[in-house]
Amino acid sequence: MDKRKNTKFDKTIIRGSIKNDKVLNEFNMQHTNVPSSNDSYVKEQRVRRSSPHKRNHLHTNRRFDPFENETYYASSKPRSKVSYTLFYISTVLIALMACIFIFIYAFKTVLSTSVPNPFNRNEASQPLDNNDIGFSDDKTVIDPDLIAITGFITSYDPIERVITVLDIDSLNSKTLIVDNTSKLSNEYDKIIVFSELSVGIPVTVYYKQNSLYAHSLQKSKDGFNYYDATGVLVNVNSNTISYRNNTFKYDNNTIVSLGNLQLSDISPADILHLSGYKNNLYFIKLIRGHGTLNFTNVDAVENGTIEINTDTFINLNNVSFVDLPIGTHHIVIKGDNIDTYVNDIFVDGNEPIDFDLLKLPNKNSSLTVKTNVDSKIITINDLVYQLDEPIMLPYGTYVVQLSAQGYDTRTESITIDNEITILDFDLIKLKEEATLIIDTIPTGADVFVDNVKVGVTPFSHKLTIGEHLISILHLGYQDMEQVILFDEPTSYPYLFELQENISNYYD
Repeated sequence: MDKRKNTKFDKTIIRGSIKNDKVLNEFNMQHTNVPSSNDSYVKEQRVRRSSPHKRNHLHTNRRFDPFENETYYASSKPRSKVSYTLFYISTVLIALMACIFIFIYAFKTVLSTSVPNPFNRNEASQPLDNNDIGFSDDKTVIDPDLIAITGFITSYDPIERVITVLDIDSLNSKTLIVDNTSKLSNEYDKIIVFSELSVGIPVTVYYKQNSLYAHSLQKSKDGFNYYDATGVLVNVNSNTISYRNNTFKYDNNTIVSLGNLQLSDISPADILHLSGYKNNLYFIKLIRGHGTLNFTNVDAVENGTIEINTDTFINLNNVSFVDLPIGTHHIVIKGDNIDTYVNDIFVDGNEPIDFDLLKLPNKNSSLTVKTNVDSKIITINDLVYQLDEPIMLPYGTYVVQLSAQGYDTRTESITIDNEITILDFDLIKLKEEATLIIDTIPTGADVFVDNVKVGVTPFSHKLTIGEHLISILHLGYQDMEQVILFDEPTSYPYLFELQENISNYYD
């Protein structure tokens, strides 16, 4: 067997298991003819490790061993598993950070060359060079072939990317294609995308003669465009429209799109699209019309208020109708005499909605009548009720009448405005009376009760229970006096035949 081959095999063994200096010394003596003194060899090894110059000096007295370094490393301790683990982890981390850096760099590069995202406001708001849209610094057209028109968009096709612009000077329309080469900007010279355009926007468009493509487009700085204008007031006499403390004029050149309505029919509840330049309106479109909510029997609700969509409050005593935008509205009606009414009402622009407030549920009160009479009859607004249990009545004003036999009837007007109403009705007991019926022969006699003339016979008169002095006087007849006891409340009929006065025969 080859000696070198055996050497490698032995050194493999040394790397894997030999750690003892004595065994290492024997191995080197076998293959390198190093003196057998263990002390000298160990000393040599220490010198070799401590100084490279001393190692070279020792090499001159012995032959060169190509595996000397192998012997040296074999005598050192092998690396631990922890060292290898740290090495692998640090390598993986460095590689991962490098990959992340490369990805970020590539991503930024792609974004810097991509088309602006219409949903990214930051990306679509970069300053636009005036030279790109046909302007110089003094706002003069650089390219003499460019034609500029100022107007507003009357049609917009987002699929074909086609717009039609009405020139406010010539009142002529121009239809152009807006492709990826067209430069679009807003009134602040910021880049915008095609999806940010719409009908009614005031713009300035640049295009070349006989070209179907728009070179550039910019929203007008002197124009205004209100999409959802509410609370608009129209004055047809002065041809003006007021909105947000601004007054705009309109004329025959103004494009009006109101469906079946006229400008005089516009209500503050309508939602309009207003567009124009400076103080002139060139475009009026009805976005959503209004419907009318009519109120009837307003007086049926006391101190009534109506709340609309939690932001509008109206006193019902001052209005008979309310205009509302077409759609569903949250209605809350309150009053002192009604239960709070809450409902969602759909208002249609075709027909007004009649709302009868008399049909609203009234607040009910529990009426309890207390009296000093057991057997009684109560009448409320000409309706007879029993008093065995409380009476449920809606809030309001009523005429209450309480009567009982032997007592005076009591009538009062009351107002019910609480959930529980208690009425104290004490009746006054009537005095017991008897009926005196007197007739005389001849008739025409004066009747006195307790020395008070009460009538002439034939005569009927009410008297209280008890004794009463009855006197009858008739000219030419003798006077009559009689005390009568009336002990029951009944009728007492009497017929008295008067005696002529005797003195009449001698006269």
